[in-house]
Amino acid sequence: MKFEQKRENLNMKESKIAIVLILALSLTGLFNISLSVSQVASTSGVNNNIDDNHDEKTTDDISSSYYGFNQMTFLISTEDGDNVIEVGEEIIWTLIIIIKNTFDVNMENLVLTDILPPQVSVFDILYCRGDKPVDEKKGKKETGSTHLTWEIGILEPQELAILDLTLCLNTKPAEEEQDSSPVHYKLSSGAKLKFTIQETGLKYNVHAEKVEFDVPSVMPVMSTLLLSEKDSNWEIVDDGAKGKLIFNPISPNFDFTFYGCGLKRTEDFHLIYYADYPDAFINWGGDNPGKLIETFSPDSEGNIYRKGSIDLNMDLPHPNDANYPAGAKIWLVPCSDYDDEHRKLIAWNPTDYLFENNLISYDDTDVAYLLLYKKDSNWDIVEDGAWGNLKYNLAGPQFDYEFYAFGLKKIEDFSLIYYADP
Repeated sequence: MKFEQKRENLNMKESKIAIVLILALSLTGLFNISLSVSQVASTSGVNNNIDDNHDEKTTDDISSSYYGFNQMTFLISTEDGDNVIEVGEEIIWTLIIIIKNTFDVNMENLVLTDILPPQVSVFDILYCRGDKPVDEKKGKKETGSTHLTWEIGILEPQELAILDLTLCLNTKPAEEEQDSSPVHYKLSSGAKLKFTIQETGLKYNVHAEKVEFDVPSVMPVMSTLLLSEKDSNWEIVDDGAKGKLIFNPISPNFDFTFYGCGLKRTEDFHLIYYADYPDAFINWGGDNPGKLIETFSPDSEGNIYRKGSIDLNMDLPHPNDANYPAGAKIWLVPCSDYDDEHRKLIAWNPTDYLFENNLISYDDTDVAYLLLYKKDSNWDIVEDGAWGNLKYNLAGPQFDYEFYAFGLKKIEDFSLIYYADP
């Protein structure tokens, strides 16, 4: 397993042919990009009966066999920090390519290529499987297009190959475009995959059409989180297992894409929200309140991928979490170490886990919170005094709520009231 990172200057399905091209382009709008497939038989007269309607069959789970591919675009950042892609800005996005073999035989001699236009530069490269991808600028003074080549080799049935590129786009228009609005940009010429099925003697060419958009455009900005294997000093293990989470930070549902590389092949894994108690080293487990987000089964090389959406019914971090309001911890843990029903870690085997590289925040736009505090005669909050947390749903015909309170008098009953001033 190879999961390497390349940093440079910022200038820079599945069919029975299964290639899932997630172009998780950090540009967060969905582009309608079709996949065209051609096959060349090394012996004449061989027909593999590829479905002509492959671009109409899609799925969010690449473990099921289908014709076509799933492609998404996620805007990661804009130069001025808003969600508008404007002329003259540097825009960062992520391109993720995931290939899965849904044949019952090996895919061999796999090579993926792509051409990125001059305005696009490769900033980071993360990959697992195959040789390190090569990106090369071609043209005068290395200012031309970037030619990407990724030699993957052999992919056995049900195995995944994952490539993650962080790309920078400079939207400054060329001289001949200065007076035109909007400006039209191409992000990719369309990734191409070539491979061979040795048993049938067939060679396949699979390619996506070019990705393009206009500037200015308004797109939601997505958030990313890297998860890493860590040692006893909480330092990231070089060449250890890793994962990446891409999610919408402001939404009624937690919409996400997640992949991991180099995991234990004999374990299933949960992606969880781990919420600490104040005395976290004594009262541990992460169930304050915690949440199970998704479950994964690695392939034979320890790689996983899933795109999903879940109603968490809470913000991250939850106000009860001892890490509130700084952020939430997201971990990947073996299913055998986690109690699904009580949303609690029940064993501690940290060498098998992936831990967050930083805390995250997520705003569930369906719910709101109100903190209640004990106050003194000057209406100042009493330190270490009783307090409560009211969570309520912003939509719906009735007032749906949850309420927690701590430190109240044990001998009293209490009412939660709406107090209307005269």
